Amino acid sequence: MQPPAIPNRTYLWAALLLGGLLAIAAAVEAFLPAEPSSATAGRVVDTNGRPVAGATVYTVDEGVPRRAYTDSDGRFEMWDLEPGRPLRAKQKGYAPSDLVASGPGALQLVLLPQETKAPFHVEVRRGGRPLSAVEVRVAPEVRGVTGADGRWRSPPVPVGIVAASLTECEGRSRSFLLQHDRREVVHVLELPDPPGLEPRVPRHCQEATGTAQPMVPR
Repeated sequence: MQPPAIPNRTYLWAALLLGGLLAIAAAVEAFLPAEPSSATAGRVVDTNGRPVAGATVYTVDEGVPRRAYTDSDGRFEMWDLEPGRPLRAKQKGYAPSDLVASGPGALQLVLLPQETKAPFHVEVRRGGRPLSAVEVRVAPEVRGVTGADGRWRSPPVPVGIVAASLTECEGRSRSFLLQHDRREVVHVLELPDPPGLEPRVPRHCQEATGTAQPMVPR
Protein backbone atom coordinates (compact mmCIF):
# COMPACT_ATOMS: atom_id res chain seq x y z
CA MET A 1 0.00 0.00 0.00
CA GLN A 2 1.39 3.34 -1.09
CA PRO A 3 1.31 6.39 1.24
CA PRO A 4 -1.09 9.25 0.24
CA ALA A 5 0.32 11.76 -2.19
CA ILE A 6 1.34 15.10 -0.70
CA PRO A 7 -0.03 18.07 -2.68
CA ASN A 8 2.46 20.24 -4.42
CA ARG A 9 3.48 23.23 -2.33
CA THR A 10 2.77 25.54 -5.26
CA TYR A 11 -0.90 24.54 -5.28
CA LEU A 12 -1.13 25.04 -1.53
CA TRP A 13 0.26 28.54 -1.74
CA ALA A 14 -2.07 29.35 -4.65
CA ALA A 15 -5.12 28.14 -2.69
CA LEU A 16 -4.13 30.15 0.37
CA LEU A 17 -3.53 33.26 -1.73
CA LEU A 18 -6.91 32.93 -3.49
CA GLY A 19 -8.70 32.49 -0.19
CA GLY A 20 -7.00 35.57 1.22
CA LEU A 21 -7.92 37.64 -1.80
CA LEU A 22 -11.58 36.58 -1.55
CA ALA A 23 -11.64 37.50 2.14
CA ILE A 24 -10.13 40.91 1.41
CA ALA A 25 -12.63 41.55 -1.38
CA ALA A 26 -15.54 40.68 0.90
CA ALA A 27 -14.23 43.01 3.61
CA VAL A 28 -13.77 45.88 1.16
CA GLU A 29 -17.27 45.38 -0.27
CA ALA A 30 -18.74 45.55 3.20
CA PHE A 31 -17.21 48.97 3.76
CA LEU A 32 -18.11 50.41 0.36
CA PRO A 33 -21.24 52.62 0.24
CA ALA A 34 -24.31 51.02 -1.25
CA GLU A 35 -25.55 52.10 -4.64
CA PRO A 36 -27.68 55.25 -4.30
CA SER A 37 -31.45 54.73 -4.33
CA SER A 38 -33.59 56.66 -6.78
CA ALA A 39 -36.01 59.18 -5.30
CA THR A 40 -39.29 60.25 -6.84
CA ALA A 41 -39.86 63.85 -5.83
CA GLY A 42 -43.09 65.72 -6.26
CA ARG A 43 -45.21 68.63 -5.21
CA VAL A 44 -48.89 68.98 -4.36
CA VAL A 45 -50.54 72.30 -5.25
CA ASP A 46 -54.03 73.73 -5.58
CA THR A 47 -55.60 75.12 -8.74
CA ASN A 48 -53.87 78.47 -8.14
CA GLY A 49 -50.43 76.83 -7.91
CA ARG A 50 -50.17 77.36 -4.16
CA PRO A 51 -48.58 74.54 -2.12
CA VAL A 52 -50.84 72.23 -0.13
CA ALA A 53 -49.08 71.35 3.12
CA GLY A 54 -49.86 68.21 5.12
CA ALA A 55 -51.33 66.36 2.14
CA THR A 56 -51.03 62.56 2.08
CA VAL A 57 -49.47 60.97 -1.02
CA TYR A 58 -49.82 57.21 -1.11
CA THR A 59 -49.52 54.17 -3.35
CA VAL A 60 -49.44 50.38 -3.07
CA ASP A 61 -46.09 48.74 -3.87
CA GLU A 62 -46.21 44.94 -4.20
CA GLY A 63 -49.21 44.82 -1.93
CA VAL A 64 -47.64 47.07 0.72
CA PRO A 65 -49.14 50.56 1.24
CA ARG A 66 -46.60 53.39 1.12
CA ARG A 67 -47.22 56.95 2.23
CA ALA A 68 -45.50 60.31 2.18
CA TYR A 69 -46.57 63.69 3.53
CA THR A 70 -46.03 67.09 1.99
CA ASP A 71 -44.02 69.75 3.80
CA SER A 72 -44.87 73.44 4.13
CA ASP A 73 -43.91 73.94 0.48
CA GLY A 74 -46.10 71.06 -0.68
CA ARG A 75 -43.11 68.82 -1.51
CA PHE A 76 -42.71 65.09 -0.88
CA GLU A 77 -40.34 62.22 -1.71
CA MET A 78 -40.74 58.50 -2.27
CA TRP A 79 -37.73 56.18 -2.69
CA ASP A 80 -37.33 53.33 -5.17
CA LEU A 81 -40.75 53.85 -6.71
CA GLU A 82 -41.22 51.79 -9.86
CA PRO A 83 -42.31 53.66 -13.01
CA GLY A 84 -45.99 53.22 -13.79
CA ARG A 85 -46.97 53.08 -10.13
CA PRO A 86 -50.19 55.11 -9.51
CA LEU A 87 -50.03 57.84 -6.89
CA ARG A 88 -52.91 59.51 -5.10
CA ALA A 89 -52.82 62.77 -3.13
CA LYS A 90 -55.56 63.79 -0.73
CA GLN A 91 -56.18 66.54 1.79
CA LYS A 92 -59.22 67.69 3.71
CA GLY A 93 -61.29 70.14 1.71
CA TYR A 94 -60.02 68.87 -1.66
CA ALA A 95 -61.02 66.15 -4.06
CA PRO A 96 -58.36 63.37 -4.41
CA SER A 97 -55.89 63.71 -7.30
CA ASP A 98 -54.33 60.75 -9.16
CA LEU A 99 -51.12 60.56 -11.18
CA VAL A 100 -48.95 57.76 -12.59
CA ALA A 101 -45.29 57.92 -11.54
CA SER A 102 -43.02 58.13 -14.58
CA GLY A 103 -39.83 57.32 -12.69
CA PRO A 104 -37.24 59.45 -10.86
CA GLY A 105 -37.94 63.13 -11.28
CA ALA A 106 -40.35 65.85 -10.24
CA LEU A 107 -44.08 65.22 -10.29
CA GLN A 108 -46.92 67.63 -9.65
CA LEU A 109 -50.35 66.70 -8.36
CA VAL A 110 -53.09 69.34 -8.49
CA LEU A 111 -55.87 69.18 -5.93
CA LEU A 112 -59.25 70.57 -6.93
CA PRO A 113 -61.42 72.11 -4.22
CA GLN A 114 -64.12 69.79 -3.00
CA GLU A 115 -67.54 71.24 -3.68
CA THR A 116 -69.00 72.58 -0.47
CA LYS A 117 -72.50 73.94 -0.08
CA ALA A 118 -73.97 76.32 2.47
CA PRO A 119 -77.12 78.47 2.76
CA PHE A 120 -76.90 81.96 1.27
CA HIS A 121 -78.29 84.82 3.40
CA VAL A 122 -79.29 88.17 1.96
CA GLU A 123 -80.95 91.33 3.28
CA VAL A 124 -82.26 93.91 0.81
CA ARG A 125 -82.61 97.54 1.85
CA ARG A 126 -83.42 100.92 0.39
CA GLY A 127 -82.60 104.05 2.29
CA GLY A 128 -81.49 101.90 5.24
CA ARG A 129 -84.92 100.27 5.58
CA PRO A 130 -85.78 96.63 4.75
CA LEU A 131 -87.31 96.03 1.34
CA SER A 132 -89.83 93.20 1.08
CA ALA A 133 -91.24 91.31 -1.92
CA VAL A 134 -87.93 91.40 -3.79
CA GLU A 135 -87.15 88.26 -5.76
CA VAL A 136 -83.62 86.98 -5.20
CA ARG A 137 -82.11 84.47 -7.62
CA VAL A 138 -78.73 82.86 -6.90
CA ALA A 139 -78.95 79.93 -9.34
CA PRO A 140 -81.25 78.96 -12.23
CA GLU A 141 -83.44 76.89 -9.93
CA VAL A 142 -82.69 78.61 -6.61
CA ARG A 143 -84.72 81.72 -5.91
CA GLY A 144 -87.00 83.23 -3.30
CA VAL A 145 -88.67 86.42 -2.11
CA THR A 146 -87.62 88.67 0.78
CA GLY A 147 -89.94 88.89 3.76
CA ALA A 148 -91.08 91.87 5.79
CA ASP A 149 -87.60 92.13 7.32
CA GLY A 150 -86.05 92.29 3.85
CA ARG A 151 -84.30 88.96 4.37
CA TRP A 152 -84.19 85.69 2.45
CA ARG A 153 -82.26 82.52 3.16
CA SER A 154 -81.58 80.09 0.34
CA PRO A 155 -81.17 76.33 0.51
CA PRO A 156 -77.51 75.17 0.42
CA VAL A 157 -75.70 76.33 -2.73
CA PRO A 158 -72.02 75.85 -3.72
CA VAL A 159 -69.61 78.21 -1.98
CA GLY A 160 -67.59 80.63 -4.05
CA ILE A 161 -68.61 83.59 -6.19
CA VAL A 162 -72.40 83.92 -6.34
CA ALA A 163 -74.22 86.11 -8.86
CA ALA A 164 -77.29 87.35 -6.98
CA SER A 165 -80.00 88.82 -9.20
CA LEU A 166 -82.65 91.01 -7.53
CA THR A 167 -85.98 91.90 -9.12
CA GLU A 168 -88.42 94.33 -7.55
CA CYS A 169 -92.18 94.30 -8.02
CA GLU A 170 -91.90 97.40 -10.19
CA GLY A 171 -89.76 95.40 -12.60
CA ARG A 172 -86.38 96.89 -11.78
CA SER A 173 -83.52 94.40 -11.73
CA ARG A 174 -80.04 94.58 -10.33
CA SER A 175 -77.22 92.03 -10.00
CA PHE A 176 -74.46 91.63 -7.43
CA LEU A 177 -71.33 89.45 -7.41
CA LEU A 178 -70.78 88.23 -3.86
CA GLN A 179 -68.24 85.98 -2.14
CA HIS A 180 -70.15 83.13 -0.54
CA ASP A 181 -68.45 80.92 2.04
CA ARG A 182 -69.51 78.60 4.81
CA ARG A 183 -69.85 81.32 7.43
CA GLU A 184 -73.28 82.50 8.59
CA VAL A 185 -72.89 85.93 6.96
CA VAL A 186 -75.86 88.09 5.96
CA HIS A 187 -75.10 89.98 2.74
CA VAL A 188 -76.73 93.41 3.03
CA LEU A 189 -77.62 94.79 -0.40
CA GLU A 190 -78.58 98.45 -0.61
CA LEU A 191 -80.71 99.38 -3.61
CA PRO A 192 -80.71 102.92 -5.02
CA ASP A 193 -83.83 105.06 -5.23
CA PRO A 194 -86.06 104.10 -8.18
CA PRO A 195 -85.32 106.15 -11.31
CA GLY A 196 -88.78 105.69 -12.87
CA LEU A 197 -91.32 103.22 -14.13
CA GLU A 198 -90.76 99.89 -15.86
CA PRO A 199 -93.38 98.39 -18.19
CA ARG A 200 -93.67 94.93 -16.63
CA VAL A 201 -94.54 93.27 -13.35
CA PRO A 202 -92.55 90.16 -12.36
CA ARG A 203 -94.49 86.94 -11.92
CA HIS A 204 -93.83 86.72 -8.21
CA CYS A 205 -95.47 90.15 -7.76
CA GLN A 206 -98.43 89.22 -9.97
CA GLU A 207 -99.01 86.18 -7.81
CA ALA A 208 -98.70 88.26 -4.64
CA THR A 209 -100.96 91.11 -5.77
CA GLY A 210 -103.30 89.34 -8.20
CA THR A 211 -102.69 91.96 -10.88
CA ALA A 212 -100.79 91.99 -14.16
CA GLN A 213 -100.70 95.80 -14.43
CA PRO A 214 -97.50 97.77 -13.82
CA MET A 215 -97.22 99.03 -10.29
CA VAL A 216 -96.45 102.71 -9.81
CA PRO A 217 -93.70 103.30 -7.28
CA ARG A 218 -94.58 105.68 -4.46
